[in-house]
Amino acid sequence: MDVTRENFRAVLSELKNTIPSCHFLAIDGEFTGLLVGDKINAYDSPAKQFSKMRQESMEYLLIEFGLCVFHYNKEKNSFTHRGYNFYVFPRQFSQRSYDPQFRCSSSSLSFLISHGFDFNKLFKDGIHYTTDLQMEPLRANLEEKQKLRNMKSLFQTESIPIPDIHVPLIEDICDRIEKFLAIKEPKELQLDQYNGYIRKLLYQEVGKRFPHAYLETRTASDGTRTMFVMRSDGDENRKILEEDKIDREINELEEATGFCEVINLISLSRKLVVGHNMMLDLCHILHQFCDTLPFEYKRFKEMANNIFTRLLDTKYMASAPPLKDYISSSNLNKLYEILAKEPFSIPSADAENEYVGYSKDVSKSKLHEAGYDAYITGLCFLGMANYLGFLENFNERSLLPTSPLLQPYLNRLVPMRCPDSSYINLSGDDYCANRDHVFHVSFLKEWKTNDLVKLFSPFGTVQVCWLNDTSAYVALNRPDQAKLVQKTMTQSDSYTVIQYSIYQRHESSCQCGRTYGKAVLACINMTKSLTQLVVSSPTTTNLRKRRSLELQQSETHEKQLIALKKRSRSSGETTDGAFTNMFLTLSSNVSNSGFISAQISLQADNDSVQDLFSSNRTPSRSHAIHGVAAFPRSRYAVATVTAVHDILAIPSHVKGLFKLMHLDNHGIVPSMATAKNHHM
Repeated sequence: MDVTRENFRAVLSELKNTIPSCHFLAIDGEFTGLLVGDKINAYDSPAKQFSKMRQESMEYLLIEFGLCVFHYNKEKNSFTHRGYNFYVFPRQFSQRSYDPQFRCSSSSLSFLISHGFDFNKLFKDGIHYTTDLQMEPLRANLEEKQKLRNMKSLFQTESIPIPDIHVPLIEDICDRIEKFLAIKEPKELQLDQYNGYIRKLLYQEVGKRFPHAYLETRTASDGTRTMFVMRSDGDENRKILEEDKIDREINELEEATGFCEVINLISLSRKLVVGHNMMLDLCHILHQFCDTLPFEYKRFKEMANNIFTRLLDTKYMASAPPLKDYISSSNLNKLYEILAKEPFSIPSADAENEYVGYSKDVSKSKLHEAGYDAYITGLCFLGMANYLGFLENFNERSLLPTSPLLQPYLNRLVPMRCPDSSYINLSGDDYCANRDHVFHVSFLKEWKTNDLVKLFSPFGTVQVCWLNDTSAYVALNRPDQAKLVQKTMTQSDSYTVIQYSIYQRHESSCQCGRTYGKAVLACINMTKSLTQLVVSSPTTTNLRKRRSLELQQSETHEKQLIALKKRSRSSGETTDGAFTNMFLTLSSNVSNSGFISAQISLQADNDSVQDLFSSNRTPSRSHAIHGVAAFPRSRYAVATVTAVHDILAIPSHVKGLFKLMHLDNHGIVPSMATAKNHHM
């Protein structure tokens, strides 16, 4: 049954009797769009998914609301239903009130049109709505308007001279009013539509010329304002007309609540509300018809629990044990087909009459009409509830919505596009399935899905969920290979692999704003203690892992070098002596830390610098310059380019050049030429 503005009040009166006596309700919605940019990812946490949905989806509108009310007949052991399909569209209540704006997506509109959605009916006859929050300024404006009207009646205002251009129009209207007052029928005279200035002139002239006429301006359903003339026989009759006008204005304001009254009825009933994959439906219902949806995930849960105390998502019910072992698909239409066959059975749930219901025969109904989808959702719930009772050896003939067997499914929703058994728990903590087999991978922009599949091919097949052009989540279809990936997958110049749990912790707790793998990895490593890293071999892989340490050590080394520079100058040491002290201090600090990252090589023509390696303050072993012999690994200096420049700034006559030099696989320093080529 389609419900528009024309029959909404009659249906609302019917629902006030039907909803309180029903056993459960099923709902569904259709929208002008789903998500901006399709940003929801399958492996987003429930809180992150809600955050994206709140930011990206609430600009769309729910424009069709399906409601199916189910009653149970114990004697016949069968159900009946009443189905409603509401066309819902906002409007501007008055010229000073908020003018609603919304977003559309062409794909969603095309989808609705292809399934018979009538947009002309929506825009012309859609049911309006105003939330309590939006009603507050409207009520204040009405009270102010009525007070101003009373003040005008008590005090005479100065007349406005009628411009010559408007005199013929005013006179013509006054002639019509005079003829109307001369007869007894009709009870009121409707004038043409005029602008605010003409209406003000008419109020002035009619009040002067016709003491037994009463003028009133009313707002039509299309938002236009029209004047009406009525007969007023004396002050008593005028007072009655004034009171009627005030009552009519109050009723019009209350009627502006519109479709919000339906949601209020459902909320007050505390009945079980059943939906399918209903997270998006729930968010839009709360946001459009209740109050502004909060941005905080915790407050969203509180709001949902306050308005709907008992929700059941049939998609979650079909995906959770024990029913998931018997149901191969949780898609609504597929689910209905499965439940309509053995070993399942769907109880009878005929329409109470031919005007307010649907048929089980899909060919006679409208797929993707919100009312019909709500009906199918209700049938799927009944089919699964009955089979659940059979599995649990339930004695009653039908498992009713109040049964304790349904308790594990209440207030648990399936996140959008969820690939595993994770769920949103509106009444407690969310459940996130084990995702140790999932990895966050960053890579070059040129990479395609096939490149990721090849990268992980030694560990079996994978599922790829793209985040953007340079990153994706990769899930192993063989979870037992996860530890092997952690041990053997190395970072390279073209990709970075991070465990899902580590990436999620970084994303939720760190405010650095980094999203690319290497930057994230550097940030993660900076938070670890240096002692947590163990040097196994001087391979390029280990060196790459330790590069993040340079970020951590550079600031400390720079401070030490600057302090030594100041100390040497204040004590009168020569620049050569200062340089020697700093070099040895840097080398000694690195030695104590036990890490090997790079070697500082020096080219100099100063004898005192050359003598550095034969002085008593140097290590016992001899060390060569220019990479002739390798430094002992415990003496490899960790340094950054910034630290090198600080050193060079001290001895003005030393013409040296420091280079970061990586070790080869044998622990030998490459030649200076090789080092230069490597860092160009």
